[in-house]
Amino acid sequence: MSEQIQRMVELAADPAATLADYRKSSGRPAMLIVPLYFPREVLDAAGFIPAEIWGAALPLDESGAFLQPTICSLMVGLFELGLSGGLEGVSGAVFPSTCDTVQNSESIWASRFPKMFVGHVVMPKITSATGAGEFIAAQIREFIAALHKATGATLDDESLARSIALGNTARAAARGLLDLAGRGLLSATERNAVYVLYNLLPFDAFIELAAAAAAQAEQRSPALDAKPVLVSGMVLGPRPVIALYDELGARIVDDDLGIGRRSIDPDVDQNGDPIVALAARQLGRRACCTIHDSQRDRAAELVEQTKACAAEGVIFSRLKFCDPEAFDYPWLSGALKEAGVPSTLLEIDLGSDAIEATTTRMQAFLESL
Repeated sequence: MSEQIQRMVELAADPAATLADYRKSSGRPAMLIVPLYFPREVLDAAGFIPAEIWGAALPLDESGAFLQPTICSLMVGLFELGLSGGLEGVSGAVFPSTCDTVQNSESIWASRFPKMFVGHVVMPKITSATGAGEFIAAQIREFIAALHKATGATLDDESLARSIALGNTARAAARGLLDLAGRGLLSATERNAVYVLYNLLPFDAFIELAAAAAAQAEQRSPALDAKPVLVSGMVLGPRPVIALYDELGARIVDDDLGIGRRSIDPDVDQNGDPIVALAARQLGRRACCTIHDSQRDRAAELVEQTKACAAEGVIFSRLKFCDPEAFDYPWLSGALKEAGVPSTLLEIDLGSDAIEATTTRMQAFLESL
């Protein structure tokens, strides 16, 4: 494995430790972002490391005293990470209105971590509704005011515009790496490192790391003998599941993942009011189970994306107990079936290393393509 790409994989393996190292070396405070869709540029402009962490490979333990057993492993992992001291030194946590689990966890988090700033932004579920953009912009402004009151952090249009420009550059760098992965120049584990670090690191640090990794990946010979698949869901999985893609001969040519393309696309308009531009980005996001737009058809978009990337099949990587993804699955898989695209479903638990059933299901699916 090339040196810079290996470094990315190592950094992504322990997001909490990586965040602590960057926080200490840069002298910047860090703010945890609970997925999904909070504009990281706001925290970057305010001087924080905007660290969106997509769970942790930790089973239900201490958090079982106050979380019901039907909570998704992403949220469980974040609580376990905090309770085990993995977020020591992090200044606060931001809870967007992603789903019922995230919204209902905010007050529990505040009671368990009273020294942290805890903020939230309510995102409209129906993005095609009249006034949705104005509502999001107002929510961002309210968050900025609450952040200033609690921490003294300030930002203005100039600093926000700088962060937006950096964010767009980071998104371009992430897309470039994902395109290389689609061409067979990065493994599934390396692809996942791109997801993790794009969401975790300061924009400038990710841009530098991605440039070095891309240069090394371009020197590789593509692994074109693997079966091209598209993966849809929130996350790719825990490390043992991710490794299966390479071990069983699957090449992820594109994704419809919350941690992946849904977080990365689209860019932010760099003209005009930066807060209005951030709100507009939310309205222009890829179709998602947590967002409803009456003028768009998520199933049709997934079929189109699958055909555009020449994937031979779709693997649904669904978080266990993720209700939004579960509700969309019959609709999406049905549309793929009608379009003649085979698919299979993997149930993902980020806190478990058990892969026997997943191995059997994935292997049988790949052999059927």
